[in-house]
Amino acid sequence: TVIGGSYGLYINSGSSKVYDGTFKGKENGYYGDIAVMPDSYSMTEESEEMENAIYKVNYYVPYKYFLRIGDKEYNSLSKAVSDIDSEGTITVTTSAVIKSTASIATTKSIILDLNGNSLDVTSTFVENNGNLSIIDSSSDKSGCINSTASTDEVYAISNNGTLNIEEIKFNSKKAITTNGKMIVNNTIFETSAENGIKVASNGNATISNSNFTVSNTAIYNEGTTVIDNTNITNDNKSSSAISVGSGSLTFNGGTIISKGTGI
Repeated sequence: TVIGGSYGLYINSGSSKVYDGTFKGKENGYYGDIAVMPDSYSMTEESEEMENAIYKVNYYVPYKYFLRIGDKEYNSLSKAVSDIDSEGTITVTTSAVIKSTASIATTKSIILDLNGNSLDVTSTFVENNGNLSIIDSSSDKSGCINSTASTDEVYAISNNGTLNIEEIKFNSKKAITTNGKMIVNNTIFETSAENGIKVASNGNATISNSNFTVSNTAIYNEGTTVIDNTNITNDNKSSSAISVGSGSLTFNGGTIISKGTGI
């Protein structure tokens, strides 16, 4: 337990990893950004009277269940992924915050169905080395991945295997970095940091029927990228909508409207 006059824990800048503890302070138990917490836990708050003063108290409590595989419920994406032997579907049952990273092995093929819900992630929430599809089976296609990472260098998804994205929405600083195969279809991207999608040197990406509204470079290519029937709007005068560092990029239809450079 850490007790402070104003804050028990004060994070002035950047992001921190905090895995345990109880924090007490008159202003708040803690202040700042905790980017990484214990898997399947979140920080809660209550009040406590000490020495004739009211202190705010923050401590960890287990997440509520927000995922399902068949009839089994989970409060951790890592635990759900671990329970899949080779292939399976993980359904998001309610919107949730994820502050840890799940790794998908090369031997696994997984569908993550947002099911109309939102995942708010504070770091890279999935590292894919196998076969991962992220879809939204809801009728109104309201499923969304929101990245609230404190640094512009963090991608919501890191892909080294095969990644399929279908009919979801990203609202993030950076969405995806891929050094494997990626197919994106009918997806909405709202990104604010440079290189919202990065196709690395070994990456092979096909982006179709999608829409980008960005305030920095939407797509940075070093690998092989094909873009079909996709619209990109960039409102940053200092950046290009698409940047090609190396490799091959083909644009087959759609529109690019950029206050800076188009490509």
